[in-house]
Formats: sequence, C-alpha cells, structure tokens
Amino acid sequence: MYVYTMSLAVSARPTEQTNGYNRTPLIVATMTCAREIFQVIVELKKECHCTYGKMECDSHDLTGIDSINPVQGDTDPQSALVWTIDGTTQAHLEMLETTIIARVLEQKRKTFGRETFLM
Repeated sequence: MYVYTMSLAVSARPTEQTNGYNRTPLIVATMTCAREIFQVIVELKKECHCTYGKMECDSHDLTGIDSINPVQGDTDPQSALVWTIDGTTQAHLEMLETTIIARVLEQKRKTFGRETFLM
C-alpha cells in the first residue's frame, strides 16, 4: 500500500518530503517502529548499478539513516540510527536487526571501534 501511495505522489522524491516537524517518512517509520515501512522506504531509495541473474549490485543513500550529517560532518540527531539506538521499546531493539541499520553499525564498529576496544 505504501509503494502504491508513493507512486501517486506529486513530487519527484516523495521519500524526501518533510512534515510539520521537519521529519521525513524514514524518520517517522523509525520513531514509530514501523519496520516494514522502513524497509520499503530503504528499497525505494536504493540505486541499482548492475544485475546478473537474481543478483543485484545496489547502493543506498545513507542520508537520514547514518548518524553523521553529510553536509556539516557533525552528528545528526534526527537520523534513523540515533532514533533506533535511543529508543526505549523492544520494537526499537528489533529495528537494530534491520539489514541496513545492522550494516551501518557493523561498518562503524570496524572503522572506529576496533582501535578503541583492542589493547
């Protein structure tokens, strides 16, 4: 249903529109722990580079997902990662198992956490 609604959208990038609180559909899905909607939005935003049979090489725009603001380079308090980690419910913990969130956290651990925790 969400994909159908997005196909009827007037603007070219409906997943980037914000509401009155300056939040995108991705952030609202994270705040409300709507895991399925979150996955659909991430799939809508991905860019397919090549396909070979059933395999695809995709890239994902991390704007709104990663906790680093791509413009200023500081922490983005309105990112999906921050909302997921700061969440207080069991559903927020389950959002950590979402593929893209898990990959971002794993890359951050490999890049920044390895030197901190290795002695």
